[in-house]
Formats: sequence, structure tokens, C-alpha cells
Amino acid sequence: MNEADAETFFSLARSQKQARSTGNMNEAFSLLEDMADLLNKYPPKEVAGQRTRYFYEYGMTLSVDGRPNTAALLFVASGETAELMGDKLRLHVGHFRHMLTLYLGMQKDADEAFRWFKDLKSNFPSLADVPSEDHGFRRGSEFNLNKRLMELAFESGATDFPKFLDAVLVQEEMVEGLAGKSAPHVHLHAYSQALEALYLGNFETAAAIYSVMLGIDLQGLPPAPDIKNLELVRKFANERGEELARDYLFLGRALMKCEIPEAKSQSVAVWRKGLELNPVRGNWRYLRDIREEIERL
Repeated sequence: MNEADAETFFSLARSQKQARSTGNMNEAFSLLEDMADLLNKYPPKEVAGQRTRYFYEYGMTLSVDGRPNTAALLFVASGETAELMGDKLRLHVGHFRHMLTLYLGMQKDADEAFRWFKDLKSNFPSLADVPSEDHGFRRGSEFNLNKRLMELAFESGATDFPKFLDAVLVQEEMVEGLAGKSAPHVHLHAYSQALEALYLGNFETAAAIYSVMLGIDLQGLPPAPDIKNLELVRKFANERGEELARDYLFLGRALMKCEIPEAKSQSVAVWRKGLELNPVRGNWRYLRDIREEIERL
């Protein structure tokens, strides 16, 4: 691809991502067509790098648009196109996104997703497999994988949850994020405290952490453990949108097991508040689970 077309392609890709992130799906799909028209001017092998990006952005767009099965196939296509160039890291990212999309899209359960991500972990590209300019990308990709393994180990009831929790907390990405007061990292630290309390059966502690994180006043709970950068945690927790329903789901479940007055009614109130959340991609399966919890009462 000549320099001018390459510049145009990446400009289109940036605009496409922006349109998708702001919910302008008509523009997002239109820009994908423009990207495809540009790519079709060249032999596939000559634009393998751009095709890798195109398939990835197309997959993200279909995922947001509620088409997880087709989106998952495009992530595989993105990874396999990268592999043609010897890019093992983006092959991994394609397979990671493939299963994450199917899981969040309610096409796979936690057990299967957990096994898939464990296999990915065992084959994660080493530093020697990745060019130096991609070392930062590799570190972030490994952190995302460890984070998902921690979450899925918990959700699938795996006994090695503590191992995956520790892997997240000690990773350089997490340590630096906490030191720099990065909102996603300080939130993840508090969230991991709540998951650990749930895993250990300390339901009142877990409920106290979640209630403080979400800014929900509940009666009868003990004081929450110290949460670093609480205001930043709370702001991020309530503004992130994606997967926020999981916090309401887990808070309600924790409350149901607390020996406090009105535990059941407070739990239902939390779940009903959770059902008011925006039904975006990352909330789908957790909103479904909340509805099922209420129906079982």
C-alpha cells in the first residue's frame, strides 16, 4: 500500500473507532465500507497488516451491534491474517477477543471460557516472539488475559482463583497503574478485594466493599475495608457502563447470604437498580442473570 493510501486507511480506522464508541453505528458501518474499498485496491498479502486492523474493527463493531457470533469469526480472521506476517501476538489477541465476545454475548458459559483462556495463557507469546515496539502491547494483552482468568476462575468456581488473583495484583501493569492512580487499575484493585471476600465466604465484607464502590447505602453491613482512592474508584465504577451490571449482580448475591436485617429486600432492591443500567454489550449476560435471580425468589 502506498504511503498516501496507508495514511488514509489509518485515518478511516480512527474515525471508525470514534463513531463506534459514540454509538454512531450508521457512520461506523459506512466507514468500514470505505476501509474495505481501499483494501480491495491491493493484493491481500500486500495489505495484511491493514486487513488485520480492518477485521478487528469490524468484529468490535458487530460485537457492539449485538452480533457476537459473526463478530467472533472476524476476530479469528484478524488473528489469522496477522499470523500470515508471523505476528503471534495479534494472533493471540484475535483468539482472546473471539472467546470474550462469545462469552459476553451469552454464547459460551464461564467454564468453557475459563478453559479457553487457560489454554491461551499456556501459549502466550514470549518477549522473544514479539518485536521490541510491541513489548508494551504485549504487556497490556497479558494483563487483560490475567484479569479475565481471575474473573472467570471466580465465576466458574475454580479452586485456583487465588493464583489468578495474585497474577493480576503483582503484574507490573497493575503496580504501575496503582502508583499512577489510573482509574481502571484502582477500580480493579477494589473489585479484586470484593471478589476475594466472596471467594472466602466473607459475604458481609464483600457486600460492604461493593456498596461503597457503587455509592449505595445499605443497612446492617460492617464498615468496608480501606479502599484506596475511593472517589476515583466510585467515579469509574459508575461511569464505565460495560460490565457494571456484574457488580450489582454480585452485590445482590452477597447480600442474600448476609446475616443482617432485611437482607433479602435489600438484595432485590440492588438487583432492580441494576436492571435500570444501559443494556450494552458488557452488561447483557449479567442483566440476564439478575432477572433470573429475581425470578427464582
